[in-house]
Amino acid sequence: MAPGFNIYNNICGNQWMQMFTQGLGILGGNSAGYGNSAYIGNLLGGNPFTNCSSEVNYDAMAGYGVVNALFGVAGQAYAAHQANKEPEVNYTQEISNINKEIDTKTKTKLNLTNEINELNNSLKNINEHADVKAKYEAWKNASDEDKANLEREYKEAKDSAERAINAQITTKNNQIKTLDEEIKQLEAKRDRYQAEVDKKILDRADRGKLQRAGKDCLEQTYDNDNPASERQLSRAFYEFNQATNISDKRTYAKKVIEMYDSNLKLEDANSSNKQGYKLVQKWLTEHPEETK
Repeated sequence: MAPGFNIYNNICGNQWMQMFTQGLGILGGNSAGYGNSAYIGNLLGGNPFTNCSSEVNYDAMAGYGVVNALFGVAGQAYAAHQANKEPEVNYTQEISNINKEIDTKTKTKLNLTNEINELNNSLKNINEHADVKAKYEAWKNASDEDKANLEREYKEAKDSAERAINAQITTKNNQIKTLDEEIKQLEAKRDRYQAEVDKKILDRADRGKLQRAGKDCLEQTYDNDNPASERQLSRAFYEFNQATNISDKRTYAKKVIEMYDSNLKLEDANSSNKQGYKLVQKWLTEHPEETK
C-alpha cells in the first residue's frame, strides 16, 4: 500500500476513535452537544463529522446524537433511581442518639418522682402549707367564741391546698406514664436497630459462600490439638445465622464458641470473628437451656 494512503488511513482512524471515545463520555465534557468532538477534530486537523476530504458524514452526526440520547436517558434513569433510594441508616449513630434520648427522659422521670415525693410530704404536713399554716394557727389559738368560724376557714384552706397538691401529683404521674411509654418505644426501636447492627456483624463473620468449609466440619471436635480454621468458623457462623429454631441455633452457637476458642489466630485473622463471637456468647446467655 502506498505510504500516503497509510498516513491518510491512520489520521482518519485516529480521528474517529477519538470521536467515538468522546461519544462514550470517557474523555468527559459536553455530552449534550458536539462542542468537544469538534475540538478533538480541530486537534487532528479536521472536523470529526467530516471525512479526510472534508465531506460531511451525516451518518456519523446521527450516530453521535444517538449515543448522546442513550447516555442522556441512562443518566436520567440513574438520577431517578438515586433520588428514589431509601437513605442508608447509620444504625450505630441512631442507637447512640436513642440512648441519649432515653437517658434524658429517664432523668426527667427521676425529677418528677422526686417532686411527687415532696408533694406527698406536703400532704402529710398540710398544716405547714403556706396557704394553710396561718389559718391553722389562728384556729388553734382562737377563743371559744371565734373557734367555730376559724375552724371553717382553716378546713376550707386545708381542703383547697390538698386538692391543688393532688392535682399536681396526678399531672406528674401522667407525665411519668407518658415518659414510660416513650422510653418503651425508644427501646423497641433501639432493639430493632441493634438487630441490624448484629446482623451485619454476623454476615461479615460468615464471610460468604466461597469462604465457608463444608457442613461436615461441624461434626468434628475442636481444641488445641485440632484448631478450627477460619473457613470452618465461617460455616459455624453461617449455620447459626440460618437456624430457625432455638435448639439448632444453640447447637451452632456452641460450635462457634468451641471453634473460636480452639484457635487464638482466629481473633487476629478477622476482627469480625471476635465481634461475632461476642454476639453468639450474648445470645447463649440470653437463651439458656431449660433445666428440668
